[in-house]
Amino acid sequence: MIEPKRRVARRDLYNHLDPEQRLQQIGYDYLTDESGAVLEAIPAGRDYFPTHVDDGRLWMAEVSADRRS
Repeated sequence: MIEPKRRVARRDLYNHLDPEQRLQQIGYDYLTDESGAVLEAIPAGRDYFPTHVDDGRLWMAEVSADRRS
């Protein structure tokens, strides 16, 4: 996932769907943990194809509110 907001949204979604960490005992916070990350530029010729274009939307379930009726 390229954008941090997408990693945060995915972490929140997984924590919402698996709050007791039954499916993954280590949890999902690692999805947003950038400590120790080493980043470097992608060399010419190894870029994304087709080029990634972020439309600014998350395209995933909204977990900020309980929508049950």
